[in-house]
Amino acid sequence: MPPGVLAISGDLKAPVLALKNQLAGSGKDIWLMGGGQAIDAMFAAGLVDRLELSIMPILLGDGIPFFLRHDRGDRPLRLIETRSLSNGIVTVTYEPTATA
Repeated sequence: MPPGVLAISGDLKAPVLALKNQLAGSGKDIWLMGGGQAIDAMFAAGLVDRLELSIMPILLGDGIPFFLRHDRGDRPLRLIETRSLSNGIVTVTYEPTATA
């Protein structure tokens, strides 16, 4: 595993909260890279502060869903930033808004 990379499996809440506490005040962020199950687990645990999504200029015929179906209701997001790159990739950054 490269330095600065932490692999976590199973329950994410305790190790992520410990890492967030360790990084508090450092100006550093936790970057989650994973699929729908990891993102869903992070949202369910209330651990998502910001979503940075990259939209690739290709249509896939099949694949793994990025967001899984769930029964927690809608979660509104607030757009923070958009960027269009010269290679056709568009990045969007959102923050979850407070739920009612």
